[in-house]
Amino acid sequence: MQTINPTPYLNGTAEEELLDQMIDARTALFDAVEKMKAALPHGRDYPSSIHYRNARDEAVRRIAAAQDLADLYYQDAINLNDAGA
Repeated sequence: MQTINPTPYLNGTAEEELLDQMIDARTALFDAVEKMKAALPHGRDYPSSIHYRNARDEAVRRIAAAQDLADLYYQDAINLNDAGA
């Protein structure tokens, strides 16, 4: 996936604010990941082991997607910071 980072301009959002927003988004996603991990399916809540495994597999995919998104926000912040350096 190609990322197109913002370019700070005089009348636009300041670079520091953009970086703060990206880091805040990443932090929120990490918080969400922790809550998602706490909500992982438990076998006792499913009628069969197949249902449980399918639910757990889906939950793990969702967690991985949230972690990947958090990583993208972090990489965006690094790229923006490097561009401003």
